[in-house]
Amino acid sequence: RDAQAKRLRRLKQTAASLAAVVFLTVSVSAVMINSARNQEKAAKEQEAIAKTEAVHHFRESQSTIAELSQLADALSDYPLAQAERKQLLKAVTEYYDRQTSKQSDVPELRIEQLRSLVRLGAVSNQLLKYSQAIETWDRSAELAINLKTNDTFGHEASILHAQSLRGRAQSLLANGEHSAARDLNNDAIAQMMEATEKSDDPELLIELATLRLQQAKIEKDVGQYSAALTQLTPAIETLTK
Repeated sequence: RDAQAKRLRRLKQTAASLAAVVFLTVSVSAVMINSARNQEKAAKEQEAIAKTEAVHHFRESQSTIAELSQLADALSDYPLAQAERKQLLKAVTEYYDRQTSKQSDVPELRIEQLRSLVRLGAVSNQLLKYSQAIETWDRSAELAINLKTNDTFGHEASILHAQSLRGRAQSLLANGEHSAARDLNNDAIAQMMEATEKSDDPELLIELATLRLQQAKIEKDVGQYSAALTQLTPAIETLTK
């Protein structure tokens, strides 16, 4: 009996020790898991803060450069100020070129880059640098296509895609490539029509009518030109009410 009692006590002690080890192991694991979760949470918060700051800084810079671009546009009606206008446009171009050369997986930054590419293409056209403009339009169209599936920016990306196609058509037309410009502008019209179906924004209707005016100009079609003007009038009236 004494031997059995001793054996039973040893078994109880062993069981208690095992239970303590298991408890300690579970506790340590729980602490490690909780620590890992906290670290992951902190990392995500830091990443979110970094993204927000990056977008904020980008937009601040965009605001300044947009003012320079607007000033350049205002100088377009003053022949004696064309040298200054060209310098402004050159500065705007260099800024946009630097910004759009950066790669980012953040949708908020990618849509800002897309907007910059569209502006850069327009500025390049104004400077008569059509080859450079065409390269820019190609980059903006590719980025727009990738962003069109984004839930937040998909609609705007579709509009910017149409603007990219229109800009490229203008560059091609300036280079005397009428056939390619006609086909591309038709694609832009189709893209903008798709965008207007998802929005009742009168500015989009004006964009669509402008594209049709450009198409009429390319094709030298007076009837098409008149039809585009007819579509443009009610959109303008809606905006001026």
